[in-house]
Amino acid sequence: MPTKTPAKKKHPWRACPYGEHWRNSSKVSEHYRRQRRVRAHFRRGGCVFNPTGRDQMYLEEILAITRREFTRLTGRPNGRDLGYRFGNDYDELIRGWVRYWNQVLHPKPALDANLVKALIATESGFRANAETKIKDQGKRAYGLMQVLGNSFIIMQDEKGEIRDHYINIPPASYKDPSANVAAGVRWLIHKFELYRRNHPGGDWIDAIAKYKKLPRSHKAMKDLERFYTELSDG
Repeated sequence: MPTKTPAKKKHPWRACPYGEHWRNSSKVSEHYRRQRRVRAHFRRGGCVFNPTGRDQMYLEEILAITRREFTRLTGRPNGRDLGYRFGNDYDELIRGWVRYWNQVLHPKPALDANLVKALIATESGFRANAETKIKDQGKRAYGLMQVLGNSFIIMQDEKGEIRDHYINIPPASYKDPSANVAAGVRWLIHKFELYRRNHPGGDWIDAIAKYKKLPRSHKAMKDLERFYTELSDG
């Protein structure tokens, strides 16, 4: 007799079971009326089944998780500002989203929040409204982690290269700090996993260099390693 595959558990920060997503609605089923502790951080709504049965997270839930969960967290990243005016303004978001995606995706080795903070320093200088046009490509990069517009699109495409744990952010919110870091960390782990398939011994900085198409000797990569060392030594 075939063994039934156990259902995936939802992360404790999520409002809905795996395979469903939160959606605003004026009609809420009795089942969700009973989940008052979860629903208190959302507007009226309920959980909606995803046709593929995979995980989807939308902007409203991203912002609700940020408000509800992140203020209580401690630990990395280091609070140094790295010489930037807003250099420690987003530590809470970095800490929260790195912890969430590490727990959901289980990259090995785990992603270090200090590395994400160092990456943000080199990508945007902690300017949440940063927007960059990529020369000769007709593409734009947005926000703290300078996530490309087409990367946002890939992260919500259930027929694309990502197999599960999608994240849906509308273009108007690409620069929202929490949404940008949530998407940026999700994309970074995806690229790391792709890199490690062909380079089992490669580290996170190797993967970032490959993704950015830069040698580790490039100034941007040297700055990244310098910032990462400064944060890690604190």
